[in-house]
Amino acid sequence: QGHIDTFMAFKFLKSTRLPVGADTGATSSYAFAQDAIVLAIAQEPEVSISVRHDLCDSVQVFSTLSIGATRVEGPAVVEIELDTA
Repeated sequence: QGHIDTFMAFKFLKSTRLPVGADTGATSSYAFAQDAIVLAIAQEPEVSISVRHDLCDSVQVFSTLSIGATRVEGPAVVEIELDTA
C-alpha cells in the first residue's frame, strides 16, 4: 500500500478529531511515550436496560462509567502544532 505508520520508534495514529486553533488555524497533535500516560478506572461500567411504556414500549439503555487519565512523566508528552495552510 505504501503507507508509513512507524518512523524512528514513533507509531502514527490517524485521527480526524484533532482540534484546530481558532486564532492560529494550526492543528494540535500529540506525541508521547507509552509509559508516560496512565488510565484509571474508578468504577466498573454499570448498564441498565428498561422498557419505556410511555413511549410505545421503546427500549431505553443507560450506562455509566467513571474513568480518568493523567501524565506521570511530563517531559514524555509533547504537543506539536501543525500548520495545515
